[in-house]
Amino acid sequence: MTISESIAKWRKVELKERSAAPEHFLDLCRVLDHPTPAAAKELNELRERWLNPPEWTHTETLEFPGTVGGPRDRYIDPASAEDRGGVKVGAVRYPRLVPRDAACAARLKDRNLTKLYNGRPAWLADCHAKRDAAVAAAYGWPADLTDDAILERLLALNLERAGG
Repeated sequence: MTISESIAKWRKVELKERSAAPEHFLDLCRVLDHPTPAAAKELNELRERWLNPPEWTHTETLEFPGTVGGPRDRYIDPASAEDRGGVKVGAVRYPRLVPRDAACAARLKDRNLTKLYNGRPAWLADCHAKRDAAVAAAYGWPADLTDDAILERLLALNLERAGG
Protein backbone atom coordinates (compact mmCIF):
# COMPACT_ATOMS: atom_id res chain seq x y z
CA MET A 1 0.00 0.00 0.00
CA THR A 2 1.32 3.44 -0.89
CA ILE A 3 0.95 6.57 1.23
CA SER A 4 -1.40 8.02 -1.41
CA GLU A 5 -3.57 4.91 -1.35
CA SER A 6 -3.72 5.02 2.45
CA ILE A 7 -4.68 8.70 2.47
CA ALA A 8 -7.35 8.12 -0.17
CA LYS A 9 -8.76 5.16 1.78
CA TRP A 10 -8.83 6.83 5.19
CA ARG A 11 -10.05 10.22 3.95
CA LYS A 12 -13.47 8.74 3.16
CA VAL A 13 -13.80 6.47 6.22
CA GLU A 14 -16.64 7.40 8.56
CA LEU A 15 -15.94 4.85 11.28
CA LYS A 16 -15.40 5.84 14.89
CA GLU A 17 -11.84 5.69 16.18
CA ARG A 18 -12.47 2.55 18.22
CA SER A 19 -13.58 0.52 15.24
CA ALA A 20 -11.11 2.03 12.75
CA ALA A 21 -7.92 1.90 14.84
CA PRO A 22 -6.95 -1.76 14.30
CA GLU A 23 -7.28 -1.62 10.52
CA HIS A 24 -5.61 1.80 10.39
CA PHE A 25 -2.64 0.41 12.33
CA LEU A 26 -2.34 -2.53 9.93
CA ASP A 27 -2.46 -0.16 6.96
CA LEU A 28 0.31 1.90 8.55
CA CYS A 29 2.43 -1.25 8.71
CA ARG A 30 1.71 -1.88 5.03
CA VAL A 31 2.68 1.70 4.09
CA LEU A 32 5.95 1.32 6.00
CA ASP A 33 6.47 -2.10 4.34
CA HIS A 34 6.65 -3.69 7.77
CA PRO A 35 5.17 -7.10 8.58
CA THR A 36 1.73 -6.72 10.11
CA PRO A 37 1.97 -7.90 13.70
CA ALA A 38 -0.61 -10.21 15.12
CA ALA A 39 -0.69 -8.03 18.27
CA ALA A 40 -3.03 -5.40 16.83
CA LYS A 41 -5.51 -7.99 15.63
CA GLU A 42 -5.23 -9.91 18.88
CA LEU A 43 -5.79 -6.75 20.93
CA ASN A 44 -8.90 -5.85 18.97
CA GLU A 45 -10.31 -9.37 19.23
CA LEU A 46 -9.71 -9.49 22.99
CA ARG A 47 -11.33 -6.08 23.55
CA GLU A 48 -14.32 -6.98 21.38
CA ARG A 49 -14.70 -10.31 23.17
CA TRP A 50 -14.78 -8.49 26.53
CA LEU A 51 -17.12 -5.74 25.31
CA ASN A 52 -19.53 -8.08 23.50
CA PRO A 53 -19.23 -11.63 24.81
CA PRO A 54 -20.67 -14.04 22.22
CA GLU A 55 -22.70 -15.76 24.91
CA TRP A 56 -24.51 -12.43 25.50
CA THR A 57 -24.90 -11.32 21.86
CA HIS A 58 -25.79 -12.45 18.38
CA THR A 59 -25.46 -10.85 14.96
CA GLU A 60 -28.37 -9.41 13.03
CA THR A 61 -28.07 -8.16 9.47
CA LEU A 62 -29.66 -4.84 8.63
CA GLU A 63 -30.44 -4.31 4.98
CA PHE A 64 -31.21 -1.03 3.24
CA PRO A 65 -30.53 0.53 -0.17
CA GLY A 66 -27.22 2.24 -0.86
CA THR A 67 -25.19 3.50 -3.78
CA VAL A 68 -21.99 2.00 -5.11
CA GLY A 69 -19.28 4.54 -4.36
CA GLY A 70 -21.26 5.96 -1.45
CA PRO A 71 -20.28 5.96 2.23
CA ARG A 72 -21.48 2.38 2.82
CA ASP A 73 -19.93 1.05 -0.39
CA ARG A 74 -17.94 -1.67 1.37
CA TYR A 75 -21.16 -3.34 2.49
CA ILE A 76 -22.59 -3.60 -1.05
CA ASP A 77 -21.95 -6.42 -3.50
CA PRO A 78 -21.36 -4.43 -6.73
CA ALA A 79 -22.26 -7.45 -8.86
CA SER A 80 -25.81 -7.41 -7.48
CA ALA A 81 -26.30 -3.63 -7.73
CA GLU A 82 -28.88 -2.32 -10.20
CA ASP A 83 -28.42 0.64 -12.51
CA ARG A 84 -31.11 3.21 -11.68
CA GLY A 85 -30.76 6.16 -13.99
CA GLY A 86 -26.96 6.07 -14.06
CA VAL A 87 -26.64 5.36 -10.34
CA LYS A 88 -25.78 1.85 -9.18
CA VAL A 89 -27.95 0.96 -6.19
CA GLY A 90 -27.51 -2.20 -4.16
CA ALA A 91 -28.47 -3.69 -0.85
CA VAL A 92 -26.30 -2.57 2.04
CA ARG A 93 -25.96 -5.55 4.31
CA TYR A 94 -24.66 -4.30 7.61
CA PRO A 95 -24.02 -6.75 10.45
CA ARG A 96 -24.61 -5.56 14.00
CA LEU A 97 -24.42 -7.17 17.39
CA VAL A 98 -27.53 -7.22 19.54
CA PRO A 99 -28.13 -8.60 23.04
CA ARG A 100 -29.56 -12.12 23.23
CA ASP A 101 -32.18 -11.05 25.79
CA ALA A 102 -33.04 -8.35 28.36
CA ALA A 103 -30.69 -9.78 31.01
CA CYS A 104 -27.78 -9.73 28.55
CA ALA A 105 -28.71 -6.18 27.50
CA ALA A 106 -28.52 -5.07 31.14
CA ARG A 107 -25.08 -6.67 31.60
CA LEU A 108 -23.80 -5.17 28.33
CA LYS A 109 -24.71 -1.65 29.51
CA ASP A 110 -22.05 -2.04 32.18
CA ARG A 111 -19.34 -2.88 29.60
CA ASN A 112 -17.42 -0.04 27.99
CA LEU A 113 -13.82 0.79 27.14
CA THR A 114 -13.43 3.14 30.10
CA LYS A 115 -14.32 0.38 32.57
CA LEU A 116 -12.10 -2.10 30.74
CA TYR A 117 -9.08 0.21 30.75
CA ASN A 118 -9.66 1.39 34.32
CA GLY A 119 -9.71 -2.27 35.41
CA ARG A 120 -6.62 -2.97 33.25
CA PRO A 121 -6.71 -6.79 33.42
CA ALA A 122 -3.38 -8.57 32.90
CA TRP A 123 -4.41 -9.95 29.48
CA LEU A 124 -5.06 -6.39 28.26
CA ALA A 125 -1.76 -5.03 29.61
CA ASP A 126 0.15 -7.94 28.05
CA CYS A 127 -1.47 -7.45 24.68
CA HIS A 128 -0.79 -3.70 24.74
CA ALA A 129 2.85 -4.40 25.54
CA LYS A 130 3.07 -6.71 22.49
CA ARG A 131 1.44 -4.08 20.29
CA ASP A 132 3.69 -1.31 21.61
CA ALA A 133 6.78 -3.45 20.92
CA ALA A 134 5.52 -4.10 17.36
CA VAL A 135 5.01 -0.37 16.75
CA ALA A 136 8.47 0.42 18.11
CA ALA A 137 9.95 -2.27 15.84
CA ALA A 138 8.11 -0.76 12.85
CA TYR A 139 9.90 2.54 13.53
CA GLY A 140 13.19 0.76 14.26
CA TRP A 141 13.17 1.98 17.86
CA PRO A 142 13.87 0.09 21.10
CA ALA A 143 10.73 -1.16 22.82
CA ASP A 144 11.60 0.36 26.21
CA LEU A 145 11.47 4.08 25.31
CA THR A 146 9.75 6.42 27.77
CA ASP A 147 6.69 8.36 26.65
CA ASP A 148 8.80 11.54 26.53
CA ALA A 149 11.41 9.85 24.32
CA ILE A 150 8.70 8.58 21.98
CA LEU A 151 7.19 12.06 21.68
CA GLU A 152 10.64 13.56 20.99
CA ARG A 153 11.26 11.04 18.20
CA LEU A 154 7.81 11.54 16.69
CA LEU A 155 8.29 15.30 16.73
CA ALA A 156 11.67 14.92 15.05
CA LEU A 157 10.14 12.68 12.37
CA ASN A 158 7.32 15.17 11.81
CA LEU A 159 9.74 18.10 11.49
CA GLU A 160 11.97 16.10 9.15
CA ARG A 161 9.04 15.20 6.89
CA ALA A 162 7.76 18.77 6.95
CA GLY A 163 11.19 20.00 5.80
CA GLY A 164 12.00 21.87 8.97
